[in-house]
Amino acid sequence: FFLINNLISRKDFSQKVNKRAFFLEIFFLIKKKRLRKAYKQLRLHCLYEPHSWIEWKLLATVIEKIGVLVSKTLRFSLRLLKKFPDSIPAIFLSANHCLCFSSYGYAQAEYFQAFRWKKNSTVLNILISIQYLNGSFSRRNLFTGFSILLSVSFFVRYQIFRNFLTEYQHKRVKKSFLYKSEGFYNKGRFYLFFGIKKLACQ
Repeated sequence: FFLINNLISRKDFSQKVNKRAFFLEIFFLIKKKRLRKAYKQLRLHCLYEPHSWIEWKLLATVIEKIGVLVSKTLRFSLRLLKKFPDSIPAIFLSANHCLCFSSYGYAQAEYFQAFRWKKNSTVLNILISIQYLNGSFSRRNLFTGFSILLSVSFFVRYQIFRNFLTEYQHKRVKKSFLYKSEGFYNKGRFYLFFGIKKLACQ
């Protein structure tokens, strides 16, 4: 562990980005409960790999274990987005943190920022749909019906792309089954929201 730690702290290592050794160090840091050091290492690495999902996912995991660095991380991700506006993982992290602060409008804005780059993303389409549903409950919303209409529109887009992936993965039985199950589950929850229990049960 000492050798790995010294190796990763070197500048030439950061330039070469030896991911295997880096992930090994993060694993040891988390296992030894040295979460703040893991947090700092991951933040530094996210600057070198702003478009890599793995580093951002690990950063979110460490933040969840620490539980006190939400606002600090939000400022970090927003600063990073000024340099790398097309960093989808940073956009997702920023949007999710805005949700933690109940800033639904800012979260929606971040999701639409990512939507510029990934219009065919099933995750983005359903997240935007959910945000419009949440917004329809707001007292400040003067156009509740329009919000619901937009929510349904993005949910239909989600269903189209999810069905395409299901057909594409049809030969892979396990993946095809998972995609179908996800689509049916989300459709059922969507029907429940509108009180259509019969269709939801189907």
